[in-house]
Amino acid sequence: MLEEYSRFRKIYETPILKSRSPEASAKDIELGAARATQLNELAKSFVLRRTADILTNYLPPKTEYVLFVQPTALQLSVFQKILRPDHVQDLVHGPTARSLALITTLTKICNSPIMLAKPDKGAGAEDGKTTRTLVQEALGLLPPGAAPDDITLSGKLIALAALLKQLRQRHIAAVCIIPTAAWMVQLR
Repeated sequence: MLEEYSRFRKIYETPILKSRSPEASAKDIELGAARATQLNELAKSFVLRRTADILTNYLPPKTEYVLFVQPTALQLSVFQKILRPDHVQDLVHGPTARSLALITTLTKICNSPIMLAKPDKGAGAEDGKTTRTLVQEALGLLPPGAAPDDITLSGKLIALAALLKQLRQRHIAAVCIIPTAAWMVQLR
């Protein structure tokens, strides 16, 4: 449909980018807008997009709560392993990619330390050998046979399980839990 990248670039990418340039002529702007419209129409046939407006007809009003949840002893131990002072100093003076990798690692620990066992797509040399080594050491803190569905590894999952239990006891018909990251869906 879009054929090869060189053809896509010639037909869509170059005219669209050129039209967004500050020195674009009126002709470039017109062509870029037309190609952007064509590309959007083509993409609509592949992408199913739901907006909040559509969902409001089917869902009750959204209710949000902020809970402060105590991490498990395991989570605290893993945090201590990862956040060694010498490692933090390396991050402060190192490339931004290492800091971003650390933020991803800390987020995984917050959700469930077992998530550290799942390698990041695109993790590379910039993430730092030190971070990968510390993650491997932290994985050694997990109990033998730890599984992704073990909620006792995570304070957040323990709290979620307790909340869902209460909702079930109160005969709440449906609950919508929306994870902030795709890999969180894998936590059962």
